Amino acid sequence: MYRCPICNQPLTIKEKSSICPTGHSFDRAKSGYFNFLLKNQTIFRGDHPTQIDARRKFLSKNYYLPLANRVNEIILTHSPNVLIDAGCGEGYYTHHIKNENPACEIYGFDISKEAIDKASKQDHSIHYCVSSINRLPYKNRSVQMITSLFAPIDEEEFHRVLGISGILLVVSAHPEHLIELKQVAYDTLVKHEHKSLSTPKFKLIQHEEFSFVLELTQPDITHLFNMTPYGFRTSPKGKERIEAKENLTVNAKFIIETYQKQH
Repeated sequence: MYRCPICNQPLTIKEKSSICPTGHSFDRAKSGYFNFLLKNQTIFRGDHPTQIDARRKFLSKNYYLPLANRVNEIILTHSPNVLIDAGCGEGYYTHHIKNENPACEIYGFDISKEAIDKASKQDHSIHYCVSSINRLPYKNRSVQMITSLFAPIDEEEFHRVLGISGILLVVSAHPEHLIELKQVAYDTLVKHEHKSLSTPKFKLIQHEEFSFVLELTQPDITHLFNMTPYGFRTSPKGKERIEAKENLTVNAKFIIETYQKQH
């Protein structure tokens, strides 16, 4: 399954390391994951530990369980034998995918070492690694499905790793996602624009909008805010308004798109 991110040769997995025929070696961390991130790929470190911590606290209360369940419903219709959760963070959705698909071999990667360490400690049945999305440590045509939930996408690498007619499941925020939270934090509300993949390498076969309502109190309002990019893009006054908000009804709204590999 794994290939060397340096020379693309197959990796032989041992108890505490993995090594390729060329001699490149990668150690396994105590928590069980491999670090395949190269030195020239460490400029971008992924999510900040504060963001990771806030996301863990918020997701641990299963506010987003309806989304995890919907993702699993879609996965079950395709019945993959091997699946990669791309940009999996601390593994909330990856863990749910494994629970609902016990016979499927699950892999998860993220560029954040802190997030992967937490994910790996939670579930040793999932194969976790630290990796850049632009040079995946997986063999060509080695999986039937990739999930990408709120994560960057590398169309070339995903196309390379997916087998014939492989499935790419993408979950992204709807332009109106958490709009009530934004209204508290910002004086001027700006909606982001959703963009579907536009490439001949993938064909869109299913598009849906999925939403549910959250009734929040503190500290979960602040945790939700801090786990999003808003936590680093908001003025001190906006953050104060979020922290002072005792109750908030929020619409969580998503776009779920299923693509099939072409060619």
